[in-house]
Amino acid sequence: MLRHPVGDAADSKGDIWVSNSDWLDVLCPKATNPGKAENPSITMYQQGTLLPYGEAPFTGGGLTIPWGIAVDGNDRVWVFNFGAVPVGEATTTSTGISHFCGIATANCPAGHAVGEPISPNDSG
Repeated sequence: MLRHPVGDAADSKGDIWVSNSDWLDVLCPKATNPGKAENPSITMYQQGTLLPYGEAPFTGGGLTIPWGIAVDGNDRVWVFNFGAVPVGEATTTSTGISHFCGIATANCPAGHAVGEPISPNDSG
């Protein structure tokens, strides 16, 4: 379930959410090594079992190269994306923030499940 993880954050239940860059091997990529994540995602590991939750890893929501990850006071998950375009390419597009439903689904839009994106796929 882990694919080049970069960040992690805990929710109120003690579950750990991990941002899977699916590309980055080291903290700072080489400028001569442009790349693009093929399957960027996030994974939630359950506090009680230490196993991935349900259908993890979770995708969508505008993920590009997931970097930082945070869980807010309502247990919703926010992911900072390391670039809206592949590393090495110039852009005027803002870097996106992706938003996902966390463990407290009552704090998400009606009908959303754990790990389901709240932000649209083009959240950049």
